Amino acid sequence: MQAKIFLFAFLLLVSAVLVHGKDPACDDTPQYYYRGDAADWKWTYQDGECTEVPVSGYPSSTKNEFDSQDECRKKCLS
Repeated sequence: MQAKIFLFAFLLLVSAVLVHGKDPACDDTPQYYYRGDAADWKWTYQDGECTEVPVSGYPSSTKNEFDSQDECRKKCLS
């Protein structure tokens, strides 16, 4: 009985670690390439990698937008 309790606790801990892995912003719609005059450059997570894209000066509707490649990698690839 005690072994079953330890097994359950271990599996619960492992599942909690796996669920916590990625920031929810990484699953949001990726920032698309802006074709006009770019006001700024941001990083977005798409297809398993962080990509730098030009963005307009208007507010974005997606949370999948990061200021640096390191920030994108820390939140989405670690």
